[in-house]
Amino acid sequence: MNDELQTRMAELRADLGRNVEQTVQNARAMLSWRHYVAEHPWLCLGGAATAGFLLVPSRSRYGQLSPDATAELTSRGMVVVKPESLPSAKKHEVLSNLAGAAAKMAMRMAVARFTQYLENRLRARGESGHG
Repeated sequence: MNDELQTRMAELRADLGRNVEQTVQNARAMLSWRHYVAEHPWLCLGGAATAGFLLVPSRSRYGQLSPDATAELTSRGMVVVKPESLPSAKKHEVLSNLAGAAAKMAMRMAVARFTQYLENRLRARGESGHG
């Protein structure tokens, strides 16, 4: 009876170790964009196309007017003349894009570290149960 119990406990510990490894692998797959592209390529392609369409600015529909036409439309209040964007605005845009890229990279690193931490904790818990 005691031997059967020890054998059963050893089997349960082995199953627990396999379950922990499988859970870690599943978590990694869920965090990997490659997994989603492999499983749902058409959905990812559609999502990328939609994101590109929404994020890329459309072409400017403005044309150039002759100085006389511009003066006439301005005097009627039909046209508002705005100066071109200042270089400082473009510099701000570049810095904003760099900050966004850095934030994305930091988030990916944090997720990778957290996944590694969880894997180590689960592995340590599984090994302490075998001892």
